[in-house]
Amino acid sequence: PNIHLMVVPMLYPKNCFHDLDCVLNFDAGPPKKFMVFVNSRRIAEHAVEHCWTQLPAHLRNKIVWFHSGMMMEFRTEIIAKLCKGEIWGIFCTDVAGM
Repeated sequence: PNIHLMVVPMLYPKNCFHDLDCVLNFDAGPPKKFMVFVNSRRIAEHAVEHCWTQLPAHLRNKIVWFHSGMMMEFRTEIIAKLCKGEIWGIFCTDVAGM
């Protein structure tokens, strides 16, 4: 009951991340907690950096990337912060499912 899947047609090339703008819609206020799974560390980092351009500087820490290149303690802390609502979302590789 706490998972919502969304499928929308992509209108832009996948490497520009503009389709995320309409899905996350930061203009409407804070989004519901989210996890976006991507195929690589690089894509996770680039997607977060794109989202940061849509937010004022003081809110950029609300969205983070999450992948196997991070220490286990950090990953555990990020999941806890997401559960508590301290961050809005993560862009992650499949490591978040492990």
